[in-house]
Amino acid sequence: MVLNVFVGTFIPPMATRPFDPSQAGEEVLYVLSHSLVHSLAPFYPLFNIVALVLLVSLCIWGNRVARVFALYAGLNYVLFALLQGVAITDRGVAIVTGNVIVMLLVAFTRLWEAVVQKGDYYLRGARRTRLWVVPLALLAFWYPLNPRTPMPDFNPLYLVAGSGGWHSA
Repeated sequence: MVLNVFVGTFIPPMATRPFDPSQAGEEVLYVLSHSLVHSLAPFYPLFNIVALVLLVSLCIWGNRVARVFALYAGLNYVLFALLQGVAITDRGVAIVTGNVIVMLLVAFTRLWEAVVQKGDYYLRGARRTRLWVVPLALLAFWYPLNPRTPMPDFNPLYLVAGSGGWHSA
């Protein structure tokens, strides 16, 4: 956990052409707002629908679909790392290095889980005191934020397409 915080916070961004370290914050903001992932908005619905189907499958069949779920999650994090943390800027290719490393570490843990299958995905044994995270996870998945205005937008279609998918079309 400490390693993740350290890596994500203290490793500076990189670019093809050097820039003044005092501009690192601006570089990070630019990369995150102009990353390669924005060009893939038409595919957001596909990824969200597959994720929803896998989540429902986990609720119904538990560990029988755990490997597929872990593989999907791991591959998603690899894509997040490579597409969300990279942008083409006036300095060439720019990378939010800390974010990319942290996301690849998370991807590795999900892919490793697909190999070793140590997790238990059956809900019947779940303690009710641990279910408080479910609404937070739903909110994170839904991401009800209008990308054009920094205001909440609880459009239920975002559950399928994500806010970027509908506003980019």
